[in-house]
Amino acid sequence: MIRSGTIRTFEVWKVGLFLLIAAGCVYAIGSMVTPRSPPPGAPGALSAPAGSASRPKRELAPSFVHHFGGKHDDEHWYKS
Repeated sequence: MIRSGTIRTFEVWKVGLFLLIAAGCVYAIGSMVTPRSPPPGAPGALSAPAGSASRPKRELAPSFVHHFGGKHDDEHWYKS
């Protein structure tokens, strides 16, 4: 233990080395757990659905935004 209140260089290196080894272990475990995707064209690889290039694009409806504070809007709201 540190009695004088000063940190010795050896203590800093021990903590730094421990953190480096712990980070390496976490990275190694994470890379083993994460599944890898097969290369394109390989059996089991995901590909675009048939006919996806010929699908027409959908038109999106405009979003609804109403800023409260003005007069009552009878087109979108009703009073109850």
